[in-house]
Amino acid sequence: MKKKISIIGSGSSYTPLFVDQLLNNLDEFPVAGIRLFDISETNALTTLSFMKRLLKKSGNDISMVLSGSLEHALEGADFVLTQITLGWLAATKKDIQCARECDFL
Repeated sequence: MKKKISIIGSGSSYTPLFVDQLLNNLDEFPVAGIRLFDISETNALTTLSFMKRLLKKSGNDISMVLSGSLEHALEGADFVLTQITLGWLAATKKDIQCARECDFL
């Protein structure tokens, strides 16, 4: 059975990487559709544009929709991926620095 996936925080630069992996593994994990949501419409539209090109190149007929609300994005989802960064880039830099200081990177 094909799955419906919601990606919350879809304006992340990691989203196209995730979608690319989905497209490369459809035999093991069939996908019917992907709903996207992000608080930054600009970022979401940028990643959506890129992912639609990936989808077209793959030749698959997976639906990909940018949702205007969190509720719509979650409706009917079999799986939900969250990519939320609190504190934006400054917080991400601190996370990376902390990981380096603790020898995790």
